[in-house]
Formats: sequence, C-alpha cells, structure tokens
Amino acid sequence: MSTSPLRPTPKSPSPQIAAAKVAAAKVAPAKVAPAKVPTAKLLAPSPLGAVSALEFSRAARSLADATRRAGWTSPTFLSPPRLSGAQRTLRRSGIDTAVVAVRIRDRPWSAVMGDLVEGVVAANRLVGAEAERCRDLLWRSLDEPGERAA
Repeated sequence: MSTSPLRPTPKSPSPQIAAAKVAAAKVAPAKVAPAKVPTAKLLAPSPLGAVSALEFSRAARSLADATRRAGWTSPTFLSPPRLSGAQRTLRRSGIDTAVVAVRIRDRPWSAVMGDLVEGVVAANRLVGAEAERCRDLLWRSLDEPGERAA
C-alpha cells in the first residue's frame, strides 16, 4: 500500500521543539495566592434586621427539618417569588408537593420568617388547632434574630 501524495507522512518534531517541550514541562507553575473570602460579612447579622440569603437558607433548612419531624410535608423554599411584587407565593405541583417562594430583599427578619412559617401551614392545608400547633412548633425551631450570626 503506497502513501497518497495528498497525505503528509507524520514527522517527528525537530530537536529544538522537543527540547522546548521538555523544558516547559520542568518549569514549576506560578504560585498564586488564594483569594480572600470575606466570611465575616457572610456570617454577620444583616443591617437593620434584613435577611441575607445565607440566613434564609439556614431558616428554611431548620423549618423543613422541624416540619418533617412533626409528620407534616415540608415544602420547597426559594426566593424571590416569580410573581412580581408578591411578598410570598405558594405554588403546588402535585398532591403533596408545594413551593413556597418568599421575597427577602428589603424586608425585616420577622416578616420573612413569618412568611416561611405561614407557607408551611398553607402548604399542608392546616386549620384551627392543628395550624396553631404547627406555627408554635416552627417558631420554636427558628433562632432568635440576635443569635443569627452564630
């Protein structure tokens, strides 16, 4: 079988190129200082009682755990709501599945936490004494605002 004149035969690299590749492989990579992450800002309480995304996620996780321990269905929590201008929305995507979306920007801690708690009550269709028991349990599961930075 002969080689076609259109196909070049593979050539070995020249000695200068081979030496350059070996030299490049021996060079240590430049050391880059790790980026400093402002962790103190993430863990500090938000000014004027506002809720940060980190605080929102911690509260949502705490409420979901307490809800499941009590035997109720925990909704999915997210922020912000899809509906423009809404403070809280509830979206159902099946018999047992609900999404509670709460706006956290420019709102005090107590308002956001209240919406999360009421979202659980509404998602589980609780009324009367059962709804009150749920609210009491969920509020107890949340940290107090002064302890949020811990």
